[in-house]
Amino acid sequence: MAIVYTKLGRNGEALESYRRVLEVQRKVLGENHPDTAGTLNNIAGLYADQGKHEEALEAYVHVLEMRRTLFGEEHSSFAITIFNMASVLDDQDRIEEALEAYGRALKIQCKVLGEEHPDTASTMYNMAIVFKEQRRYEEAIELYGRALEVQRKTHGEEHPKTADTLFNMANAYKDQELYDEALRAYGRVLEIQYKAMGKDHPNTRTADTINNMAVLYKKQGRYEEAIDSYGHALAVYQKAQGEEHPNVAGTIYNMANAYAQHGLYAQAAASYDSAGDIYTNAYGEKHDETMDARNQAEAMREKLI
Repeated sequence: MAIVYTKLGRNGEALESYRRVLEVQRKVLGENHPDTAGTLNNIAGLYADQGKHEEALEAYVHVLEMRRTLFGEEHSSFAITIFNMASVLDDQDRIEEALEAYGRALKIQCKVLGEEHPDTASTMYNMAIVFKEQRRYEEAIELYGRALEVQRKTHGEEHPKTADTLFNMANAYKDQELYDEALRAYGRVLEIQYKAMGKDHPNTRTADTINNMAVLYKKQGRYEEAIDSYGHALAVYQKAQGEEHPNVAGTIYNMANAYAQHGLYAQAAASYDSAGDIYTNAYGEKHDETMDARNQAEAMREKLI
C-alpha cells in the first residue's frame, strides 16, 4: 500500500504505511536485515520529499549504519545511501558537507560499479550541479563532461538524459563566459531536441535552448542571429504557454534589447510596447516590469525624433 500511496502523492499515508511495515520487519526480520534497511530508506526519502530534512538525515544515517553492517562500506547500496544524504544536505544549503558526501559516494561507485555505470554518472551530474551553483565552473564542466561520456555510452547520443547534461554543461560554459563552447553545446542540444520532437513541437525546453543561444549571440554582438533566435524561441513559447504568458513578454523584451543595440529603434519600441502590454495584463500597469518596458519604449521613440 505504501508504494501505491507514494505514486498517488499521498505521502502522509505512505509514511504511516511504511512505519507499520518497519515495525513488523524489526520484530520478524531484525534490525540489520536488507528489507528493514530498504523500508527505512523509503521513509527517509519521503521525509526528504516533504522537506523534513533533519528527519530524513537521521533516518539515512541509521540506514547507512545498517548497510555498513550488512554489506560493508564498499558496496553500491552503501554508496547510494551517502548519495541520498548528500542530496538532503544540498537542499539544506550545507554545500561543503554535500560535496564531501557526493565525493565519498563517487569514490565508492567508481571502485565498485566502475566509472561507466549510470549510478556513477548520476553522482557526477549532481556534484557538477553543486559546483556550478558555487561558481566553481571548471570543476562543474569537468564532471559534466565525465557524466556525459557515460550517458552517451549507456543511453546513446540522443537520449534526453544526454541532452539534459549537455544543456547544463552549456550553461556552465555560458556562466564562465566561454561563449563559443556554450554555443556549440547548445547547438548540439537543439539538434537532439529537434530530432526527438520536431522543430515545431511546443516544448519549453527547446525554447529555453534557443533563448540561451540568443542571449549569447547578443553578448557577442551578433545581433541579427540574436534577433532571429529570439523570434524562434518566442514562437515556441507562444505555442507552449500562450501569447499572454510572462515568459513570452520576457522574450519579446530581450528581443527589443537586441533591436535597440543593433540600432533598430522603431522595432525596439514596438517590441517593448508588446512586452509592456503582456506585463500589464499579467501584473498590472504599476508593476516594475511593466513600467520598465514602457519607459524603454519611450526612450526608443525619443531616439527616432
